[in-house]
Amino acid sequence: MSEQQSTQTKNDGTRHWQGALTIQRVVVLKQELFQGLDGVDRLVLNLSAVTEIDPACLQLLCSGHRTATKLNKELALVGASHLADTFRAAGFVRHVGCALDCNRNCLWVPQENSTPGLPR
Repeated sequence: MSEQQSTQTKNDGTRHWQGALTIQRVVVLKQELFQGLDGVDRLVLNLSAVTEIDPACLQLLCSGHRTATKLNKELALVGASHLADTFRAAGFVRHVGCALDCNRNCLWVPQENSTPGLPR
């Protein structure tokens, strides 16, 4: 299991997730995600060192985004282009966000010719 790294400034925070993001790690990742949202306006998850991601962790990311939206915060993914096929195969890529996505920053909606998870 890879160690996760994090950095934080006053309004922005970044978490660097590594290795296999699977159901076996979802409880720890959930704690880290929600702790990361605490005290910042925007949390960026850097997934560039992620080797695989399963549906349980994709659902966790979706839940984290919904929670961030409800708290008037932003959750964004970076470095996830190598996971785009996994996002598509799991059915997470969308054309429009969910009903809560009033800021139009859904993690799964490609922005301007990009794949999900790239900076907006």
